Amino acid sequence: PFWFKQFWLTPVHKSAGASTMARFFAPALALLAASVNDASAVSKVDLGTAANYAILTKTGISTVPSSSITGNISVSPAAGTYMTGFSFTADSSAEFSRSSQIKGVAYAPTDNTPTPTILTSAVSDMETAYTDASQRANTKGYN
Repeated sequence: PFWFKQFWLTPVHKSAGASTMARFFAPALALLAASVNDASAVSKVDLGTAANYAILTKTGISTVPSSSITGNISVSPAAGTYMTGFSFTADSSAEFSRSSQIKGVAYAPTDNTPTPTILTSAVSDMETAYTDASQRANTKGYN
């Protein structure tokens, strides 16, 4: 048997009913194969440089002391002070900060160059990705 999506397909052996079964299942399998091909044609939303962040927001990030975030975080254009609940230590380059609550680093537009320029690009990529995703057809039926 073969696993195909959510159905078990067992090869049809020669028997009196085999040709009837083949005629019955062939159209359904053709439709199923076509839908699988259509689903694979849907492209992923390109996040661009926004993909470098676990959390990227224009307004702020709040946390509690016991939280743990894996990945980089950032706010922009809001100032770094809009990331609340973290205990930050600026890196010696002052291009980012570290926190024991983040397995990654925190960036803010008030950090040293080149961070502000990088964040402007990331936020622009985030907005482009959102626009792209919001204009796509809902192929899964989820809201």
